[in-house]
This record gives sequence, structure tokens and C-alpha cells, in this order.
Amino acid sequence: PSEKRQRRLTEPLNQHLDSAATALPERRAEIVDPRYRELTRLSSREQAAMVSALHASFQARHPGREVLLIETHISFVIVAGDFAYKFKKAVNPGFLDFTTLARRRHYCLEELRLNRRLAPALYLDVLAVTGSVDAPVLGGTGASIDCTVKMRAFAQAGLWDRIAARGALGPAHIDVLAG
Repeated sequence: PSEKRQRRLTEPLNQHLDSAATALPERRAEIVDPRYRELTRLSSREQAAMVSALHASFQARHPGREVLLIETHISFVIVAGDFAYKFKKAVNPGFLDFTTLARRRHYCLEELRLNRRLAPALYLDVLAVTGSVDAPVLGGTGASIDCTVKMRAFAQAGLWDRIAARGALGPAHIDVLAG
């Protein structure tokens, strides 16, 4: 869809999320760290630094094990040990807007709700990220600076792009998906 049409379609939801985040000032105190801009508008640079700090923290806690950091155009995923943590990037590429904590939390909760229907063993929880950009804490106490979808990790070799690269993706895979 055109950018103008996309904006027209998403603007009512964006306004709703903004009003929900500002309607209850006493609740805002629980989710907004006063050290950050209004509604925790982390910049892309700040969020990347936070994810990098979490990645380093996981590497320190899992010596000798690979800790992956995967980046897409709209998310960061850290795969560490038995778990994966998916962060919505604080971006607005036009077809979605994750620039505020309220929006990222909303879409993390929606991802959990929708994907648990088909993969309940993989999608576990939505966790707050507390602390600071330089020393973030998953599921900690205090004001949230971000949030993440906690998932059970699985072998990356099981991803369809990897199966296809090995030449092992076949009609049976498609039939199972079409179910």
C-alpha cells in the first residue's frame, strides 16, 4: 500500500496506543524511566547499545556456548542457551511504528498471543527490560526501558531458509504447513 494509505490505516491504532500510554499518569510512572525521553522513545542507537549490553551479559553468563545476536529490519533476537529474546526495534519504517515503549509492549503481547496458538511451547512470556541502556536487566524491578518476547530457543538448522540452503526443503514440508 502507498505510504499515505498505510499512514491512514495505522494512525487510529497509533493514536489509541499514545492515548492509552498517557491516560493514566500513575501507571506511566511504572513503565517510563524518567531518565529517557517521553514515553521511553529510545533512539535506534540507544536500543542497539542496550541489546549489545544484554548480548555481552549473556556471553559472560554462558562461557563456551555460542550466543547469537540476529538483527532484522524490525527486530533484534538474542539466542542464549535454552532461550531466545526478541526485541521490537524502536523504528518507524512507515508500515509499523515501534518508536514508543507502549507500542513495543503492545506488539510484543500481540506476538505472544497470536503465536502461542500455533507454538505454545516456544512462546513463553513478555518481559520488561529494566535498568539502564548500559546495564539492562531482563525481568528486573523498577521502571521499564523496553520489553522483549521470551521464547524457547530451537536449533537454527531447523529454520526453513537453512533447510532450503541444504536442499532439504520439499513438498512434505509445504503440505505440513498448509495442513
